[in-house]
Amino acid sequence: MSAREPWCLGLVAALSLGAIVPGAGAQVSTEWPGGDGPGRPARWSPLWIDADLPRDLPNLPLGYDRRSTNRTLSGAFWTFGNPAGLPLDLGANRSDYSGAMRRERGGYRRPLDAGYRASSRLTASSWARLSSAFGVVGRATLDRETTGPGGQGNQLESYPSSPFVLTDTTTNPSRRLGVRLEAAAGWTVGRWSVGAAVGYDARDYRTTAGGFERRARQAMPGVVLGVGRRVGELALGLQGRFRRRAETMTLFSDFVIGQVRDLRGYQDVQPIPVADGYYRRVVEAASGVGVDMGLPVAGGRAMAFVRWGALSERGTRQQREHPDSDRWDARSVTGGGSYQRPLSDRWALTFNARYTRLTGDGDAALDSAAVVFGAVESVLESIGELTWRSATGSWHGRLGIGARSERRARNDHVALVSSDIRGFEPTVEVAVARSVTRRLDVTLGAGWAQRSARASIPDPAGRGPTYLALVAPELDLHTREATVVGARVEARWDAGRGTSIWASWSGQRLAPAGPIVASGGRSFGDRTSGLFLVGLTLVGIE
Repeated sequence: MSAREPWCLGLVAALSLGAIVPGAGAQVSTEWPGGDGPGRPARWSPLWIDADLPRDLPNLPLGYDRRSTNRTLSGAFWTFGNPAGLPLDLGANRSDYSGAMRRERGGYRRPLDAGYRASSRLTASSWARLSSAFGVVGRATLDRETTGPGGQGNQLESYPSSPFVLTDTTTNPSRRLGVRLEAAAGWTVGRWSVGAAVGYDARDYRTTAGGFERRARQAMPGVVLGVGRRVGELALGLQGRFRRRAETMTLFSDFVIGQVRDLRGYQDVQPIPVADGYYRRVVEAASGVGVDMGLPVAGGRAMAFVRWGALSERGTRQQREHPDSDRWDARSVTGGGSYQRPLSDRWALTFNARYTRLTGDGDAALDSAAVVFGAVESVLESIGELTWRSATGSWHGRLGIGARSERRARNDHVALVSSDIRGFEPTVEVAVARSVTRRLDVTLGAGWAQRSARASIPDPAGRGPTYLALVAPELDLHTREATVVGARVEARWDAGRGTSIWASWSGQRLAPAGPIVASGGRSFGDRTSGLFLVGLTLVGIE
């Protein structure tokens, strides 16, 4: 390996970073900027699945990279996750090494959310075109998160589409560790292309203080296989994906007697005292198959895809073979498209859209064979981006206008109540980069998003204590108008030979449009977060 191959060093580092922490893993906040918007690089992950639509709080990505060749990454691989498209989607060889620290606090939270989070993250990623027909990409992420008191959730994802969620009566602080490894490779042979992507995520979560201890572990492998075929200017693709997740939660009572509430939708479940310990295991299998296509249109390139997904979740609290299990089965269909066109040598336009519809039904372990909870949920995300650079290349800019629309209809057939929430969230992001000197670039960015909702939710009158404490506040929060504002500043130093050192800071404030007093007398304030990143980027060195 020569010193002139930093992409290879980056790939080796990306794949080895997680290996130095055997058995580590844990919940990492999914609200890191730049990771989950439509068409963003996170979509290529082999651990991505469509058949679950977690309910997240509003968030701004605020991501802009002057060295992104003046365009958003787009293509069958970046946008749709088909590894067969990798050789065609790669730009110049690139490696990134970064560290991040994030702080988040405030009263704008749901009952299962922690009041305070402090996160740190190390990431190594790299992609390279080894030949005109072969490309690879790899990424490794190591996370550590500590949470303050407040959250009552035990699972690593507190608000999934599934109605079966484990909670308890304590609010102890916790520590969460996580490692994620992902890699993909694609080959082109004549008009055919094939590719494969693999990923593994391991997480560990436990309380750090108090007489009631929580422990949770999760292992999640995933794989994607893809094939592509070019017919003239038309590119066709087919992909299949599979992901398995196993999560084990154990609760111990040392000198404080705690209680567990095993939520089952909107039912008012009875608390379970924990003396000698409480055990719960969730095993999930998710799969999907999809087709995609791309062709030149009006001076640009248009792409579209459809993917069908299925998820089967089984949860049990009995440590024996073939136990009775809570059952959650979901099916999804996801469709989307992208269009990217250079308007000139200085202007470029990119548009991405994605729609997912999920239907799910569940049955409790000790209940009848009939469905006890059903959900029909859908999310539509879209974003248009206009990028620009000056004739001299000293100025760069980006304007992004997006929208997110969701509908969540959830029906509890035992409690005989239902909710129907329709939310809409427009987003505007602006970024301007300036070459202050020959080697120094400075980027300033700002963003705004506002969530509004129309909803029909159960009347809390006459509902039990579990509903009032854990369910009603979440429904109230998602039906109220809220605004997110954020800002970002970045400095990047060009060290020469395609090497740059950079640092950035971004901050956000999420707040309701007016005072909120939820059912049960709970009030909500605002929520602020700050993210600091520092990194090294190597571009175009072979």
